Amino acid sequence: GSDAFYRCPELCYFIGGEKLENIGSYALSSCPKLETVHLGGTKKIGIGALANNHNLCNVIWSESLAVVRENSFENCKKLPYAILPATLTDVENGAFGGCTELKSIYFLGDAPIFGETRVLRDVDAIAYYTETNTTWTSDVKDVFADGLEWRPLCQIHTAQNMTSFESNCDKVGLSGGETCEECGIVITPQSIVEPKEHQYTHKTSAADCTVAGFTTYTCQICGLSYNDMLISAVKHKRGEWKSNENNKVRSEER
Repeated sequence: GSDAFYRCPELCYFIGGEKLENIGSYALSSCPKLETVHLGGTKKIGIGALANNHNLCNVIWSESLAVVRENSFENCKKLPYAILPATLTDVENGAFGGCTELKSIYFLGDAPIFGETRVLRDVDAIAYYTETNTTWTSDVKDVFADGLEWRPLCQIHTAQNMTSFESNCDKVGLSGGETCEECGIVITPQSIVEPKEHQYTHKTSAADCTVAGFTTYTCQICGLSYNDMLISAVKHKRGEWKSNENNKVRSEER
C-alpha cells in the first residue's frame, strides 16, 4: 500500500513477486540504502513510489508495466536506464525528473500517453524506440522531453555479458545477464542473489573483580561484530589478615 516502506533507513533491496500488480504512492521512496529493486509483475507504479532513492542503481523492470505515475522515480540520481515494455500505456509528469545519471530509455511498444509537462527534467539521455512503429511521431517525442536524442532500436541485437556481483551478508548480488552491444538494451535480465547468512566466530573475555566479561561474535564474511552473554564481575576474595610494620593488620585482596 501507500507509504509501506517510506523512509525505511535499513532497506537495501526489494523483490516483488510475479503476483505484485501495484506499488502504492511513496511505498518505497526516500530509503537511503535502497540499491536494488525487482519490480516482478508490477503493472502500475504509484505517485512518487520510488522517488528520492539516491542510491538506487539496479532495477529489474517488469514486462507487464502499464502505468508510471507522476514523479515515480524522481531524483533517483544513480538510475542508469529504464526499460518500458510494450504493455506501457501512460507515463506521467516528472516520472524520471532529476535522474541525472539516466543515460538510456527503451520503449518497446507503441508511444504511451505522456503527461502535460515533461517526463524528464535535468536528464541528458538517449531514447530508443521501434523505428517502424508509426505511433512515434515527432509531436509525441517533443511532449516526452525537449531536445532529447532519439535512436531506433536494433532489429537484431548483438549480445554481450553484463557484470555480475556476488552477494554478502548485508548486500544482494546480481547474476550475469546480457545487453546489446549496439543499443545497450537488456536482452537477458540479471537475477537477484539474496544475501548470505552471517558466519560467526566467537571469543570470550573473562570477567575480573572490576570489569564484566563478555563474548564477542564476529562474522567472517562481512566483519559485523557484537557483544553478548555478559558475564558479571566477580567478587573480591580476601586473603588472611597479616601484621604490617605499623603494627596494624589488613586483609590482602586477591
